[in-house]
Amino acid sequence: MTDDVDAFPNDPSRAVSCAPGSYGAFSCEPAPLGRYVADPGSLEASLCPMGTFSDQVGALSCQPAALGHYVDIEGAASQTLCPLGTYSDQVGAVSCQSAAPGYYVDIEGAVTSIACPIGSYSAVSAAASCTLAPMGTYVDTTAAMAPTACPAGATTLTVGSTSLDDCLNGLADLSEIITSLDLPHGTENSLLTKVDNAQAALNRGDTADAQEKLLSFIDAVMAQRGKKIDESDADTLVEFTQNILAHL
Repeated sequence: MTDDVDAFPNDPSRAVSCAPGSYGAFSCEPAPLGRYVADPGSLEASLCPMGTFSDQVGALSCQPAALGHYVDIEGAASQTLCPLGTYSDQVGAVSCQSAAPGYYVDIEGAVTSIACPIGSYSAVSAAASCTLAPMGTYVDTTAAMAPTACPAGATTLTVGSTSLDDCLNGLADLSEIITSLDLPHGTENSLLTKVDNAQAALNRGDTADAQEKLLSFIDAVMAQRGKKIDESDADTLVEFTQNILAHL
């Protein structure tokens, strides 16, 4: 009805019958953003319910939140992207789902979570990334929630190891690392002797003595760091030995 024709001559409280998408008693106004008018003759516009929104004036209905989005308030004029660590695989969501432990979401607006690849894990919900297996551990499955420790006395050379095969006999491989470096003959022999002494302590079941000897080994390496042992080589030896100590 047009505004100059009284659609309700016997009702002084209103004069017009507005079309869907608009409302009013004496003149018609389009439904504002975040609201809608579905029925003709409406006196007011309705709020879009949670999970929906309206980004257009004069809407007859509201739009459901798309995949990867959510709407957690009434009367929304827009939808919101699911934040990092969360996702939505449903239309009309009022909230996003957190990535479960073992999974991650590294983009906004995700529609699914991703399993942590081998060599990494996630122990928490809503993770935006996975954590690489620390030295001395490995992860050989996807969607892992924790790394697996190497057997006692063994360690890995890097983070992100993917197999038990990456766990090396710590002291034997420490000796191999020493001999692979271009060290002065006397320095090499001295370090190898300290490693052999630590192995002997382990062989007789004296873990405490083995630990003391490995700490002495670290002290010897640091004393020659930047002198008879290249700084990066010294750091490699110390880090590897510290990981052996952590798993004795």
